[in-house]
Amino acid sequence: MKDYHKLSKEIADLVKDPDAMKGLTLQQSLRKLGYIKVSDEPIEEHIRIDLEQYAKENGYVKLEKEELVRLMHDTYEEQAKIVGWKTQESCQVKFDDLPEANKKVMYAVADAIINAGGER
Repeated sequence: MKDYHKLSKEIADLVKDPDAMKGLTLQQSLRKLGYIKVSDEPIEEHIRIDLEQYAKENGYVKLEKEELVRLMHDTYEEQAKIVGWKTQESCQVKFDDLPEANKKVMYAVADAIINAGGER
């Protein structure tokens, strides 16, 4: 397993080359370097700060899973109206009022998006 000091240097090298980081999430950046998550040990603070600064300077926005599921639901309903698609009446409500099964699906989709990290 690679140590944090080497990881810090490799991430710093990536940040110095903006094209190498363009469009990559932290998770993708780590995968690009050959890392996999083997524990819940937190990443070193200075690495997190460097990446957060890079993200801020380059227009990235942090979106929590709860925000993502609500955005997906609201966007789906809005787009359905625009194209004339009639969604289920039980789903034409705010996220909090959705049937539990629909909420579970939205959370599962959000998890799949987050865990995929944009890789296909």
